[in-house]
Amino acid sequence: MLLRSRFFCLVSLFISPLLWGYTYDQTDYTLQRFLEENSGEQPLLDQLSVRVSSPPVPLNFIQTKTLLIGMIFTGTESDLENRAWLVAFKKRMQALRIDYRLDVFYLSDTPTAARVASVYESVRNSSFDYLIVDGVNEYSRGPIERLLKRNSPRVIMLNVSSPFRAWRLHSPLVYVGVDHTQAMNRLSSYLNRRLEREATIDVISVEGSYLSDARCRVFVNQLKNMGRSISAHYSVQDSRQAGKRAALSLLKRHNAQKKDVEHFIFSCTPAISTGVLLALDDHKVEQTYTNSWSGQLPHTTADDRRVLVTVLGMHDNMAITSAEVIKANIESRLLPTVYVEPIQLFTQDMDQQTLNLMYEQVFRYSRSIWLH
Repeated sequence: MLLRSRFFCLVSLFISPLLWGYTYDQTDYTLQRFLEENSGEQPLLDQLSVRVSSPPVPLNFIQTKTLLIGMIFTGTESDLENRAWLVAFKKRMQALRIDYRLDVFYLSDTPTAARVASVYESVRNSSFDYLIVDGVNEYSRGPIERLLKRNSPRVIMLNVSSPFRAWRLHSPLVYVGVDHTQAMNRLSSYLNRRLEREATIDVISVEGSYLSDARCRVFVNQLKNMGRSISAHYSVQDSRQAGKRAALSLLKRHNAQKKDVEHFIFSCTPAISTGVLLALDDHKVEQTYTNSWSGQLPHTTADDRRVLVTVLGMHDNMAITSAEVIKANIESRLLPTVYVEPIQLFTQDMDQQTLNLMYEQVFRYSRSIWLH
């Protein structure tokens, strides 16, 4: 009996990090299911959507104190998405006439436990009224949960599109994300219409990434439902170099088997797509294509004929939503538990005027950063 108990503890020691990572690094509770089970959420979501998409309405009273806001980004200070988010957030807060001070922290895509602990220790010792957090991982889950339980500061979770069940008793102020299911459904539907029936479809995803997994899993499943098959699926690090190496391998494999057949490589992240395009530059192939993401706009051109479709996320609206959530909260307005943004698809058959209009919608405040 003692031996069995020790064996169980030993097994638990090895498997629990994996279970823990799955529980908190991705959510099995879809937005649609959450809305169906909570009928009062949709009206609140619609109200916030109107405020986000409308011109700013300044705060309706004079503040008695400066709001203290913390922001924890994933990535670096030089990342375009982070720079654009800050520009959009600051411009919206200024337009709302909210008096605030913002302290910004950065965590790499693969942070150490010590670095995460240091950042959250600084947050815990601060007097922040609000904390905006870009995503959650196995190291940040615990510190975030402790902040949620003490309800100070109020936490806004970015890039999470449906609630975590484990946090239902002490939920963040709002989850703000992108509806990846809707996005991938639209993307797979377009590609199914655009690609020849005999086309080879390959996938390059990112290992250990919730975002990449959420995108790729839905994309692959939808294509299979449409009668398509995936020829090869590589999982690599989220870098241009890894994306290029994977693409070169896929190109070699495709050219050896079906050289004259149309070939599409689905890139799950901007970095992977940039790497795929670099591989295509080296080989100058005629019938191989990929997709791109709005985060690549400075590195690729919208009229690149190798890019069949560009996924445009409503980047500025994520920052605008954060500002509007803070304003609504200090005005004692009711807020939805979760708020999601749709995506736009730019395809090869769209003209420049259409693209410009889409850019105006997507980059309402940060256009100069993305399209310099």
